Amino acid sequence: MQNVDSVAANITRIQFINKSSGTNNQESDTPLMLENLGNQLYANVSVTGHQLNESGNLDLILAANFSVNNITASTTGESKLIENSAVQHLGLSLLKGEAATPLMNETLYFYVDIKAGQIPGTYRENLNWTITISN
Repeated sequence: MQNVDSVAANITRIQFINKSSGTNNQESDTPLMLENLGNQLYANVSVTGHQLNESGNLDLILAANFSVNNITASTTGESKLIENSAVQHLGLSLLKGEAATPLMNETLYFYVDIKAGQIPGTYRENLNWTITISN
């Protein structure tokens, strides 16, 4: 049997809409669900994040203000992102897609800590964030 690499994602953008300044662990609006459609085991899931810049002023949100976990409504145990560095979250893996099982899926919940006094606005990355899946 040939190796088949195929992973699907439910979204292409992580958004934090109408979040409050001075509040930590604010969950993204939609989690990222990864589904292993192939026959390979992926033991590692890493996220590379970058700071976000507000286009109308010089304010920014550092990559270290973002974290990822495989638990919703999490307040502890998240993996903090590091600017331009792949951060592996322990406990995330995608089993082989040989049978319909929830273990073929992983859901990533993203969180942001927004400092007090953060200027409201639309913040965008200058570099794309990367999700890396490997065996």
